[in-house]
Amino acid sequence: MVTKSRYFEHCTPYLPTGAIGKGDVTVHFIKFYSFPQERYLDAYDSSGKRCKCSTDDAHPHNQLRPSKLFFT
Repeated sequence: MVTKSRYFEHCTPYLPTGAIGKGDVTVHFIKFYSFPQERYLDAYDSSGKRCKCSTDDAHPHNQLRPSKLFFT
């Protein structure tokens, strides 16, 4: 089962040329790179597809949260 926390929503796919395409997709990511100053992240799915996901105040579902790791 995949948890909701492994998804970013309302993202826009990049075109093969590197330009940003059109669309509104949900990405089940395997890795991502955050750009907090620019308020977005690049998320990659299992096929290597890259999408740009906004992390601004209008997209609270994409804002990064601390990991729930506990050390003893």
